[in-house]
Amino acid sequence: MMKLAILAKRFASQIPALVFLALLLLVWEVGVRQGWIKPYLFPAPSEIVDTFIGMLYEGFPPGLTLFSHIGATIPRVLQGFALAAIAAIPLGLIVGRFILLREATQPLVTFFRSIAVISLLPVALAVFGPGEKARIALIAYAAFWIIFTNTAEGARRIPRDLLRAGTALGASGVRLYLNVALPATLPKIFAGLKVALGVCWVVIVAVELIGTEAGVGALISNAQRLYRTDIVVVGMFVIGFIGYLLMVVLDAVEARLLPWAANANHVEGAR
Repeated sequence: MMKLAILAKRFASQIPALVFLALLLLVWEVGVRQGWIKPYLFPAPSEIVDTFIGMLYEGFPPGLTLFSHIGATIPRVLQGFALAAIAAIPLGLIVGRFILLREATQPLVTFFRSIAVISLLPVALAVFGPGEKARIALIAYAAFWIIFTNTAEGARRIPRDLLRAGTALGASGVRLYLNVALPATLPKIFAGLKVALGVCWVVIVAVELIGTEAGVGALISNAQRLYRTDIVVVGMFVIGFIGYLLMVVLDAVEARLLPWAANANHVEGAR
């Protein structure tokens, strides 16, 4: 009963946003039909829905349905994201706890974070060739620095008293990192993971320009060259929707692992 009440409250809180969205779509549809909005720039929502349904069965280019594009894109994003997290979290924990390492690596981190991923396309092609490895490597590169810097900052802010307490209870070396430093840093790690996941979906559009016809980014690029704005909009909505779903999953994992952090955020937001 309590869960139903919570769900009802959450739905009620979304009503203003849903009403605004409905009005926006209505104005958009009427604007196109009345000629106020150029259909080749912004196709009517009804046309976009028709295109979406058609792409589920016929595809674009012919034979590559929307499911084929999604099935190619999601593994690339998740593999690059996972590789970045696996490398960045332990390195961030180590660098964040040692001041000399922080000071030594800070210029390099700033330098590499400033390099646009798209400018690394020739390097990735030269090293990995025009295949999946190049695309995944670029996604991992973009996500790595965000996760690394957030993890290092979280590790830097661990209270000394907490580390002393862990040491007093017999934790040292790897055990101190796993049982004390890592849990204390998790809120910052999850903050970095969320930002990095969003960046992965931005980067995928660029990296799928590398020798592939399958993928939502490739779909958008090919549609743009043929002035198929309706397909471009479908691709944009697909990326946004999948990105939103993955963020919901990440939020659920965070709430499961860090219920105390979620409660603290609710209290902070209520102030």
